[in-house]
Formats: sequence, C-alpha cells, structure tokens
Amino acid sequence: MKLYTIEETAKMLNTTKADVYRLIRNKELSAIKFGECKVKGESLDSFFAANNSTTINCFSVIGGEC
Repeated sequence: MKLYTIEETAKMLNTTKADVYRLIRNKELSAIKFGECKVKGESLDSFFAANNSTTINCFSVIGGEC
C-alpha cells in the first residue's frame, strides 16, 4: 500500500496542507496515523476518479487534524 505525507498529497492536488486535512476530516480522502498522518494511495486514486480532476486548488479552510 502506497502512503503519502500530507505535504506530498497537497502537492499532487495542487492545494494546501489545510485543504488535505479538510478532505480527510470530511472523509473525502482516507488516511492513517503512522508516525505522522499518511494518505492512502488508493484513496487518492478514488478521489481523482470521483472528481474527474488531477488538481484541486479552490478550497478555503482552516487546518485540521488526522
């Protein structure tokens, strides 16, 4: 299973770390706590497929936690 850091995920989605935390909090991405929060690769694949996009850059949120 491929895991990505929050920072790596934010770069892939062309968004901020706060937005990635929001996606996790809203259960749009799944993540696990493995030392630090990691996003599951298959979760990113599903997210891209569901949103017909490889970039997301229009979220405005205030941070969150895994």
